[in-house]
Amino acid sequence: RLFTEWINNTELSVQTQTTKQKASFTQEVEHFLLANYSQDIKISDIAYKYNVSERLLNLKFKKDLGVSPKQFLTQQRINTAKGHLLNTDYTISQISMMCGFSSPAYFTFYFKKALGKTPKEFRRG
Repeated sequence: RLFTEWINNTELSVQTQTTKQKASFTQEVEHFLLANYSQDIKISDIAYKYNVSERLLNLKFKKDLGVSPKQFLTQQRINTAKGHLLNTDYTISQISMMCGFSSPAYFTFYFKKALGKTPKEFRRG
């Protein structure tokens, strides 16, 4: 009986550590993306940085946060852009570059896809 309890506790401890490792990995990637969203980040670069395949990176991230790293990055960029559009006089081009989009056209495409409005329409209210 004592041995069975020890085995059960050991299994629980291993499962808890594994869960913490998963959450820790995802949190680390999430923090990296939040700190570097304005940079030209590729999923392959993140996978290389954390020594995992792109597929594994996507699977772990999506399992823990419900979105892929690319979706998370785009959401962060869009949310930051919304703040700039409402609270600054920066041009659309400036905001697109500040938020990590490769061009104003890509920025407008992803912004409209996410919010149903162009950045200009959003700014007008």
